[in-house]
Amino acid sequence: MAPSSAQVQRLTTDDAAWDAFVRRDPRGTYLQLSGWATVKAASGWRHHRVVTDAGAGPVGLQVLVRSLGPGPFAVGYAPRGPVGASDPESLRALTARLTTVARRERLSHVTIDPPWPVVADDTGTASGESAAETEGAAGVEPTPSGSTARASVPAGDPAATLRSLGWVASDAVQHDRTRVVDLTDTDRMWQDVRSRTRRYVNAARKSGITVTREGEAAIPEFHRLLAATASRAGFFAREAGTYARLLEVFGDDAWMLMARTADGTAVAGLQLIRCGDTVVEPSGGMDDAGAETRANHLLKWESMALAASLGATRYDMWGIAHGGIDQFKAGFGGLELRYPGAFDLQTLPLLRPAFLAARRTWVRMARRRSGLDRQPQEETAR
Repeated sequence: MAPSSAQVQRLTTDDAAWDAFVRRDPRGTYLQLSGWATVKAASGWRHHRVVTDAGAGPVGLQVLVRSLGPGPFAVGYAPRGPVGASDPESLRALTARLTTVARRERLSHVTIDPPWPVVADDTGTASGESAAETEGAAGVEPTPSGSTARASVPAGDPAATLRSLGWVASDAVQHDRTRVVDLTDTDRMWQDVRSRTRRYVNAARKSGITVTREGEAAIPEFHRLLAATASRAGFFAREAGTYARLLEVFGDDAWMLMARTADGTAVAGLQLIRCGDTVVEPSGGMDDAGAETRANHLLKWESMALAASLGATRYDMWGIAHGGIDQFKAGFGGLELRYPGAFDLQTLPLLRPAFLAARRTWVRMARRRSGLDRQPQEETAR
């Protein structure tokens, strides 16, 4: 067996080898780790791993699979995949292999939302290379030093390659914009926090707000805060057990921070997960008291500081849902990144439109029942 074939086989079948591969990739996220497949298995998802190597190095996907009703058909989803090489030949080989697997498993289609960023400045303009944030953008206070966060931007246009290979644009699942902060210089991190945000951080600390790292016992309080935020912002929150499973499955790579008032009341919380050198904040919430005391500002800063102290080099705020969230997160500096969106590989073209129509109807009805009148945000991810 050729060395590359042996490596492909190992990445396909060995969870530890695959996880190490994902963690080494600067664009790898926890959604492609085997632990996420374990978390999703509790809600009925199984998974397949598809890996190829066309000569530029391995490229692969962890595809979550869920049945479409009682029949033989299913749908596949590889969140923030693929991982690895993104040159045209690698993507061509991966598409061919994935097509074979999808047909064997009777998948109507496979959805991906690739982790290939472009850099956007504070005016919302996207570019293909790292650049300092635009100083003095309308309505936005510039960061003091105009810093940049390191962005791993792929060469060429891999999204265009996907389209040429027959992939088609699909409904968004993950966020298509985020903000990333460079953690390699903690002094610079504080300098890059905008002056208004620094005042709020200090005010929260002076008012007696404290931030502590907590465990599964705090899940009910965390979920209460998350549900309150979901109701205000218009997204669906997962059931509380999911957040407990995340802590259990990811172990030392997952933690929860809670902001509490002087009397111990939880007013804001964040759940953080590490993958390689990057820490992300997939879930968080606060109540009215958290907003009034600016506890969320102190919590955000402390979460970034903790990630830096643990050796992480990047902090991904994991989505910019709307203008208010955009301004809040921009106050902590960093660089805005944009992603190319979701793509579908169709293997049963007649079934995919019916699935998309059914999913859109389900989301619309669920939002109506919940009284939500805005677009789904980060917590709607499958």
